[in-house]
Amino acid sequence: MKKVAVFLCSLALVCSLVGVAGAISFQVDAVDSSVSLSNTWALFNWSEIDADLAPGLGGVSFNLDEGEDYTFNFIEFEASGLLGGTFDVNATLAFDPPNLSSSFSGNGGYGTFFGAVSGGFLRWNTPIQYYLTDGFRVSIALEQGLALVCGDSTFVRATVTNEGSASVPEPSTILLMGAGLLGLVAVGRRKLN
Repeated sequence: MKKVAVFLCSLALVCSLVGVAGAISFQVDAVDSSVSLSNTWALFNWSEIDADLAPGLGGVSFNLDEGEDYTFNFIEFEASGLLGGTFDVNATLAFDPPNLSSSFSGNGGYGTFFGAVSGGFLRWNTPIQYYLTDGFRVSIALEQGLALVCGDSTFVRATVTNEGSASVPEPSTILLMGAGLLGLVAVGRRKLN
């Protein structure tokens, strides 16, 4: 019976050092989220590009367990006119909870045929990683690449990933813990004998 007790105590000690996975709750804060275009240029000034937050963004909420991700519409681009041009874009995606705000910048180009067929490309800076106060790591990435749509608008999606706990025991801590566990086992055996 004492061996079982020592084993259970040892298992509890190991679990406490490694950490326990947990879920993180997210609620998009549409008030502090934003998107803006700058340096817009259009061939012959025959076209225009606009960007706005996706409809319903303020109602987006989700929970992520360790290793899970969630994707949702973040920005809506709308092109009008004929031909196309280029632009720079800045966006902020805010959450509450957790109290987190990500700023992205990028650039792109677009083409449209009177809004009947539109397309373009978009390049963002690299995905952003955050370390939350509870020790979890979260990454946020915005969709990029090429798009061709029938119509005048398309959405850019954001993907949030719970990367898990950022705290990893150092090798010396593991060795010290192992020596302590061996000591516990040895003391337990002596008392049994």
